[in-house]
This record gives sequence, structure tokens and C-alpha cells, in this order.
Amino acid sequence: MADTKITDLTNVTSLNEADEFYVVQSSTSKAALVSDVLDLVPVYLAVACSDESTALTTGTSKVTFRMPFAMTLTDVRASLTAAGSTSGLTTVDINESGTTVLSTKLSIDYGETTSTTAATAAVISDSALADDAEITIDIDAVTGGADETGLKVYLIGTRA
Repeated sequence: MADTKITDLTNVTSLNEADEFYVVQSSTSKAALVSDVLDLVPVYLAVACSDESTALTTGTSKVTFRMPFAMTLTDVRASLTAAGSTSGLTTVDINESGTTVLSTKLSIDYGETTSTTAATAAVISDSALADDAEITIDIDAVTGGADETGLKVYLIGTRA
């Protein structure tokens, strides 16, 4: 690619995964495929698992959806609109095609509204989520007051 002023370049109206573009890194021009760049960009999927005002109840498959693409899972989180008011944990499991992807489930301590401050962090045991895989979210436990509301689960990773 010949040297061109940025102001002389034309706007791109669309890209597809096989398109190539050039970047300069350490004074060296390199070609990169759009699909390779997309694989590096973090992806965040947020899933509402309840309404905002009804107290949560335990149960399997509270939400079911299909993965829109293959993903390497790097982190999971959960949040509540309102925290549980008495002892215990809100515990959430994430399943791919009926099998958990967590060896230590997501938990939210009572009085808290996020899993990021939980005494015990979730541990991902299966990070490879397949394209079009059925994902289900289970609520395995609620706090003693059973009054927490507004559960959301977040899948964080990169396209695989």
C-alpha cells in the first residue's frame, strides 16, 4: 500500500470479515483481517433473568437463549436491583446445553447487589461457548429473606 494522506482516503461504508485493512505498528505496515480484529475485541452479553420488582425464586432455566456466536468466556458477573436483606447468598448457575460452565457458581452476598464483591468468586470451568449453543440460567439459592429482585447475568469474553 502506497503512502496516502489520511484526508485523501475514502470512507468505508461496510466491512465484511474477509476484508483486509492496514495498520502501522512500530513503523511497520501490517495487514489485518476484520475477523482477526473482532476476535480481540471484548464482548459483553447482559441477560435479564427476572423483572425489576418481583422477589426471586429458585429454579432451573429461569432464562433460556442461544449464543449468537462462538465465545471464549473470560468472566461472569451477576447483579441485583435490590439486595437480599437477611443471611445467605443469591447463587446463580450458567449452563451450556444443560451442563454448567462454572465449577464455583456465581454468588451475591446478602446486603450486596453485585457478584464482584462476593466473598467467593465464580470460577469458569468451561470457557468455550459454541455458536448457537443453548444457554440457561438457574437460580440455585436466594437469601433467607427471599426478597432480592432484578437479577441480571453478564457473560464477558471474546469471539472465538
